[in-house]
Amino acid sequence: MPTDGIHHKKSRRKYHIVLLPHGETGKSWNFRIGIWRMIALVFFYTVVIGTLTIVLLKWTPLGIWIPVSNPELERLYGRQITALQGHLNR
Repeated sequence: MPTDGIHHKKSRRKYHIVLLPHGETGKSWNFRIGIWRMIALVFFYTVVIGTLTIVLLKWTPLGIWIPVSNPELERLYGRQITALQGHLNR
């Protein structure tokens, strides 16, 4: 039986996100979002958080708390320390 020109749209799933405040005060928020937009938002926020983490560790004193091993720098600093110790012991 032909559909007589009726085209069926592929139904796109929408997901509802409901934010409810704790207790009885406040207004609830309701968002409707498609799967691809949700994936894009998760990817975007992951990139933003990763970038902020790298920036904080690289250009602030927070990077001192998390030691990162770099063998090339360790050899360089080791040679410099040995040279300084030899210079001071003369």
